[in-house]
Amino acid sequence: NTLSQYESTNNEGVYSFQGSATCIDNASSYVVAIVGGRSQDFPGYTLNLAYQSHRQPGSSIKPLLVYTPAFETGKYDPDSIVEDKKIKGGPNQSSNSFAGKVSMKYAVAHSLNSVAWQLYDEITPEKGLSYIQNMNFSKIVEADKVLATSLGGFTNGVSPLEMASAYATIENDGLYREPTCIKKIVDSSQNTVYVSEQVENVVYTETASRIMTAAMEGVMQQGTGAKYKL
Repeated sequence: NTLSQYESTNNEGVYSFQGSATCIDNASSYVVAIVGGRSQDFPGYTLNLAYQSHRQPGSSIKPLLVYTPAFETGKYDPDSIVEDKKIKGGPNQSSNSFAGKVSMKYAVAHSLNSVAWQLYDEITPEKGLSYIQNMNFSKIVEADKVLATSLGGFTNGVSPLEMASAYATIENDGLYREPTCIKKIVDSSQNTVYVSEQVENVVYTETASRIMTAAMEGVMQQGTGAKYKL
């Protein structure tokens, strides 16, 4: 409904301004709903943007390759004090101001760019990116091994499906299961020819995952997501 006011189309006649979504059952990692783009009467083939298209994730990437890896080091917890400050060559805040010394939980809740940048520099982009590569993010390239990816600035980007499965991994105590819509396949005689097996691979530690989940609650309680009252 929000996008309905945008009616411009590309050369193929598809709406230029798009949106997509993936919803995963965290308990099973099955994809329970997927929206590939805006509804449109269109005679040809269009991409399913939820898994065939990659875009910049922005700050939503921070828990995946900055904060949870930082908690894994054992050096930080939600009450650890970090400093939101101007860094030469580093990022600004959207507010053009810096918060100074704050807790990690506050930095997560308010999506402080400078803090994420500093932690990522400490962890190293190579280490941070290795976590999402272990969750089958398919478009990561060598050029992404820079500090800008801490804020979601990638060469090719990520898909909503990849992001949803990564967040499901944090909820699943750090165990990654490849997302799928298929539970089983039967033939014309109702013989089962394929059954999906959700193999779990350890990406994050249970401790770091639970710390991250608790820290992210602050986003909805008093941080950048509080106004949505979800």
